[in-house]
Amino acid sequence: MTSHPQLLATRTLNAIRKLHLPTYIATRYLFDSVAGQLESTWSLQVPKRKYPLRIVPRFHLAQRFKSLNESDGTIVYRDFQVPSPATALAETVVLQEIAPSPSFGKKRNVYSYRWPIENAYPYNFEHYSRSYRQRNVDIQLCLQERKGWITLVSDIERFYPSIDQSILTKRFQLALEGANITVETKTTAMQLLDDILLKDSGGLGIATGPELSHVAGDLALKRVDEELTKRFSKTYFRYVDDIVLVVEADIADEALEYLVDLLRTEGLIAHPNKTEKISAAEWLQFGPHIHQKVKEVSFEALVFQIKTFLLLRPEQKQQLERMLGQEGFAIPIRE
Repeated sequence: MTSHPQLLATRTLNAIRKLHLPTYIATRYLFDSVAGQLESTWSLQVPKRKYPLRIVPRFHLAQRFKSLNESDGTIVYRDFQVPSPATALAETVVLQEIAPSPSFGKKRNVYSYRWPIENAYPYNFEHYSRSYRQRNVDIQLCLQERKGWITLVSDIERFYPSIDQSILTKRFQLALEGANITVETKTTAMQLLDDILLKDSGGLGIATGPELSHVAGDLALKRVDEELTKRFSKTYFRYVDDIVLVVEADIADEALEYLVDLLRTEGLIAHPNKTEKISAAEWLQFGPHIHQKVKEVSFEALVFQIKTFLLLRPEQKQQLERMLGQEGFAIPIRE
């Protein structure tokens, strides 16, 4: 694929902007220098020449809010590995070149991190909301034709940290062999993959944050996709590690057991608290394809206004809680 320096710069900046503001600023400085000039071929040539020569990978550890611990209310953070500006650019170069290859192609029933439809698209992947909405619509249409069936929903526990590195590396190498790209691109891609493998982790796990991790995640589930597609054909849907199967009610238990066993053979575990059976009627009535507009005078609108108020004036938390209580609202407001 023919690359353009400005497109590579835009995709790199958009990838970093979502992860880490200081690195984004540094990346802006990089592209404001000679690397970003129209006549420069720096961003096309240098990353593939320099990156494989690095001995130490360039990543910065950052943390993001994940959830509140239900037992004690403490904050749980998720670790993100933020690539350096040059590393992020190398990722963008590799991703753009492997995207057209069938060996890195997306299956019809995989909706996450799809390759851009247009060459000039400013991101490495299609925006998540478009594919997520499409998945929900497709599940809805599937259930409308199978109203007595059951929806099996499952999530892989600690997906990225649980990926078997040896299996992933073999699949990545095989996919590169089938890609019509240069040797230097393949060398850079393998070095990038090695750098996102978690170290001192017993051969398990990839970093969360780098764009290449999304491609690696798909390859880690390659056999799962193939087997579930073979067995369930048009009733299998996946978004990252969120798996949905639509099956006849009398084989629901069997299908769930098959899914759990299939994941286990890949070293992955179906999350026990996020695995459930939902009737077609329930999904069609309450599923994620349902978009209800919040009324101006409603409890949902009140909660949104409270959140907005506390973001702007966190010091008035106790006073707000007291005033709500005086008006008869028993709404717990926590830190």
